[in-house]
Amino acid sequence: SVKWMKCLDRILATKRPWLPLEEVKSIAKICNITSALEINTMLELFHKLGVIFWLTSTDALKSIVTTNPSWLIDAVGKVIRDREHHMFDMEKIEQHALESEVERMFSKGIVSIDLLWHLWGEDAQIEFLLDLMRRSMLLSDWKYSGKDQEYLVPALIGNSEHSRLQYPVDIPGKCVFDFSETFLPTGVYERLVCLLVAQSVNQIQTYEPVLMYQSCKVCFGKDLFVFLHAGEKQLTLVVTKEREASKYLSMLLSMLNKIQFDAMNNSMSWNVKLWSAGEGQYVAYEDARESRICPWFDKETAASYDNLNIKKNGLDDRLDLDTFLGSLG
Repeated sequence: SVKWMKCLDRILATKRPWLPLEEVKSIAKICNITSALEINTMLELFHKLGVIFWLTSTDALKSIVTTNPSWLIDAVGKVIRDREHHMFDMEKIEQHALESEVERMFSKGIVSIDLLWHLWGEDAQIEFLLDLMRRSMLLSDWKYSGKDQEYLVPALIGNSEHSRLQYPVDIPGKCVFDFSETFLPTGVYERLVCLLVAQSVNQIQTYEPVLMYQSCKVCFGKDLFVFLHAGEKQLTLVVTKEREASKYLSMLLSMLNKIQFDAMNNSMSWNVKLWSAGEGQYVAYEDARESRICPWFDKETAASYDNLNIKKNGLDDRLDLDTFLGSLG
């Protein structure tokens, strides 16, 4: 409508990268738009058209209307950065006694709230930016150190010559997600780590994950560990408890579909191969199902897996992150 366009003109005329939602509501009122429902519908349309950026899955995200997306890119880039090519002003880092925080950031991928305040500035919308990175699966809350407000950013974990975790070779609960028909996009493994860590922290008995470059070990209960390794064109999943293998296959498929929908514009394609202890090799998912290969298709799991679609597992990918994680069980 005409009044919606007038409202948009006034919003963009502020020349500011973002506006509080309450200020947008005031601008809307000047344009004779007073209904909360109409304001939401208007902003959702402008977001869909790409003229503004407005997310609604959390209160923090909903409170900010972004008019210049480059502001978001710059904010994320202040955290996810190449240490060699985008160096910090170490004089300022030392003035704020943050040297150890920077070292931990690039070696362990753990970022403290103090360092984020320094990087983003005291006037930053920090809760908004944190929720944005959570929703984008670039960051996960880190609750293992006993310190308040620490965050895991897997993309920052440093590479080393000993960067792959070893797991017992005789474990039957292992499978491969093969991307060789296309490619394994950058950022998929890191987003999976964020989701795995976010899910792990909710378990009754868990331990701090072991995280390396392209390889991780995440605890989901007593003696239950999930290993994930990223190769050039494949992901390898290993579950240490045989009876839990099918559950965590389903979980990882759900997570991949979430990443597919939210971050990859449905551009990914993969095939699943499951380890067959009897054959001593990986077999295609369809063949494993037909042969009822354990532990993937034993009597207890066969019924639920008969209905599992490898490419689309039936979950509503539009779920907000907390609801999505809750749906995984």
